Amino acid sequence: MAAVQRTLHPVNVNVSSYSSLSHAVTETRLPHAQSRSHGKPRPLTRRTPVPTVSLTPSPGRYLTWPRNTIIYFERVASPLEADNGVLFSEIQQGRWDVMRHARDPIFGGCSQRTLEFRISWPGYRHLDYTYVVHLVLDGRPVTRFEFARQIVTAYERFFGRARNSSYGGPTKENGHGSWDLSGDLSQHAFVLKAVHNKDGHEGVFQAEIDILTYS
Repeated sequence: MAAVQRTLHPVNVNVSSYSSLSHAVTETRLPHAQSRSHGKPRPLTRRTPVPTVSLTPSPGRYLTWPRNTIIYFERVASPLEADNGVLFSEIQQGRWDVMRHARDPIFGGCSQRTLEFRISWPGYRHLDYTYVVHLVLDGRPVTRFEFARQIVTAYERFFGRARNSSYGGPTKENGHGSWDLSGDLSQHAFVLKAVHNKDGHEGVFQAEIDILTYS
């Protein structure tokens, strides 16, 4: 079930190649282009896509998938392209109502019951994390939201490992912060946009996520 590939263009924010990161975000963020601190709105100042890499499957996990199989995660009634994607915190809270087609079954026409999901974070390539995502739950295909929840769980586990590991990337990128996951991320939130197998071997999937930075 290969989806039609399309380009996502954030608007009203700057897309940059860096972000000052520290530890995993699990706190609640507002779904639109602002966050609140002590009752006051904070503007979204930067939307940073996390780079994807060309992947190869783990030994013994050569499952066959159509190239460019893409599962999108979009907000319900999102008026701005900058709002594309669903916050990790909303998925953790079970907010299926904010996701478009959240209850639709996916992968219903495939014979595989699992897929290989990989996380490769800049500066933590020594911790490349592989997670088995289940495509069948209780004898039925997973829904889009159930699939998203497994992806966010994989990131939670990866962030836990990263906090107990050393950062192997540059301390500065473009004169700004690094991808280090060891400190405070109070100015950031994560957004899940898509999961796909379009980079590298078609048997392994990775996510497209954005980091929202608030002033």
